[in-house]
Amino acid sequence: AIRHARGLTLVELLITLAVAMTLLMVGVPVFRSSVANNQVTTATNDLVAHVTLARSEAIKRVTPVTICASTDGVTCSGVNGWETGWIVFTDRDTLGLIDGDDELLRVVGARSGPLTITADAAAMRYMPDGSLDI
Repeated sequence: AIRHARGLTLVELLITLAVAMTLLMVGVPVFRSSVANNQVTTATNDLVAHVTLARSEAIKRVTPVTICASTDGVTCSGVNGWETGWIVFTDRDTLGLIDGDDELLRVVGARSGPLTITADAAAMRYMPDGSLDI
């Protein structure tokens, strides 16, 4: 009985590699774009959730609550770039600073990757009635 070897010829292998490379060249940019879009969506949702938290805590605690951009997780940075992170805290004296009997409620660190989050304000303060006092 004669056995024939089974396998791929060199031409078949080269054609398979060419097709695979073409698919990769098309797929990688689409994947990168998808990852970038997911990062933007995640950062947006996270910021919106914390703005909502600041408002609900102000109403619940019957005291002003501030959310502001922060680079160190303890103080407001005073800049409109929120990609470095932000903090949410009770702001009883409405000075925009954590001092005295203010309480730090949340700390959100810097975003990874080349993401820029800018706003018209470096801080937002919600009053006990839920109104915004920028």
